Amino acid sequence: MRRPGRLNSAAPMVGILESAAALFRTPEGSPVGPAIRRLRASIAILAGIVGLGVIGYTLIAGFNGFDALYQTILTVTTIGFAEIEPLDDDARAFTIVLAVLGVGAVVYLLTTVATLVLEGELKRDVEAWRMDRRIAELTHHYIICGAGRVGTAVAHAMADRQELFVLIDNDPTAIEALDGDWLSVQGDASSNDVLARAGVGAARGVVVATRSDAENTFITLSVKAFNPSLYVVARANEPESEPKLKQAGADRVVAPTRIAGRRMAVSVIHPAVAEFTETVLGGNETGEVLAQVDIQFDCALDGNSIGEIFGPRSDIQVLGVRHGDSRVDIAPTPSVRLHAGDAVIVLGSSAAIDEISALASTRR
Repeated sequence: MRRPGRLNSAAPMVGILESAAALFRTPEGSPVGPAIRRLRASIAILAGIVGLGVIGYTLIAGFNGFDALYQTILTVTTIGFAEIEPLDDDARAFTIVLAVLGVGAVVYLLTTVATLVLEGELKRDVEAWRMDRRIAELTHHYIICGAGRVGTAVAHAMADRQELFVLIDNDPTAIEALDGDWLSVQGDASSNDVLARAGVGAARGVVVATRSDAENTFITLSVKAFNPSLYVVARANEPESEPKLKQAGADRVVAPTRIAGRRMAVSVIHPAVAEFTETVLGGNETGEVLAQVDIQFDCALDGNSIGEIFGPRSDIQVLGVRHGDSRVDIAPTPSVRLHAGDAVIVLGSSAAIDEISALASTRR
């Protein structure tokens, strides 16, 4: 199975090059951080003053381009070498103005760099740039909107299953509190720009799990408007919000309090059933996991029966089939045939499920 994206430590030279690159280019749709903006501004001011000096010495003192650049650098940096050629009063007056402006620009640049390094702002901006670049390379991943208790629990479950995912939250404190290996985007999940940064166009599904039902509804509308084919699971905190979320386009609505109540009831009435369910869903003790295999059109499994596909195998069991017309078969017989659009619920090892999933997604 796929491993979640990680922000691995790069070699020092690679880190320096990436930090420099972040000053001049960012992934499409990625915002430029305030630290990078200030550093860009200070560099631009200094470059503008150097350009002004070259033009001034060329026009006023009659220097050639290289001599004008040399004299400008000497003046701006206050090195104090002798003048290339004697300057008249006009050239000296220009030199005074250039020295004041140049020294101010150099001091501003050095102060900006020192402040950013000491406060760690540049490092945070560069790390955010690296994060966006990693996310831009993702495909077939999941997006989790909301980094609260529910969203973080979803992220832990996906990390346990080694699935690729991106977390979105508008609260910088929530983003900073996340596991350092998790990919994340800070921003409003209902914004098209933020969704684009999270790779919604190439994602497999979206979990909408903020604390506000109104916000969940708006995010669901935004996701469906951006990519109508995405499977969206939305959280409903209040019962009356469930039909609204379904109207907004959510494919499935989950009410955590209701599910928790049912689970607690089952745990006290049928504790063995609850323990079995927890074991199957987690897969940590037995090494087997519960998964869904989607049958794609004209794949190697399309049109074959369950017995033909799974009969010879002892490392995977079929628990049910949800057919394309929404019919559900619990413990289907071996004669049941699978067709494109069917989803097979299986229990087995990760390797076996990966093998079957590859056959179900590969065309003949």
